[in-house]
Amino acid sequence: MKLAEGTTQKSRAGRSYEEQYHWLRQLTDTRSELERRFLDCLFQLNGRLPDYAQRNLADYPCCPDFYYEARAVCVFCDGSVHDTPEQGQEDAQIRGDIEDLGYRVVVIRYDQDLGDQIRRHADVFGVNGDS
Repeated sequence: MKLAEGTTQKSRAGRSYEEQYHWLRQLTDTRSELERRFLDCLFQLNGRLPDYAQRNLADYPCCPDFYYEARAVCVFCDGSVHDTPEQGQEDAQIRGDIEDLGYRVVVIRYDQDLGDQIRRHADVFGVNGDS
């Protein structure tokens, strides 16, 4: 009965789910509390963890905060600095360019509930959108 109620979690590069979480957390931008809060929330919700953190794209000069390789999803954690018109314009240009290359862009905002944002992208994060 317990097996029927259990969940499976794919390991990454030989790392367990928990090891992947700690590995990613170490790679976050030291200036970004939002990146760590996002990972913490995703981990607490038992969501699908990213494959990489702070890894440059091979075909465009861009470094998403997190990246899901199999799904080609770039996750950007936008703090308040992204609210300025100049940064917003630069973000729109970069994100539009990488979408044109076939990447999916997911933006996580500092001023919205993290759990709600994660659930809105349940297909990426593997978290039930109804909970």
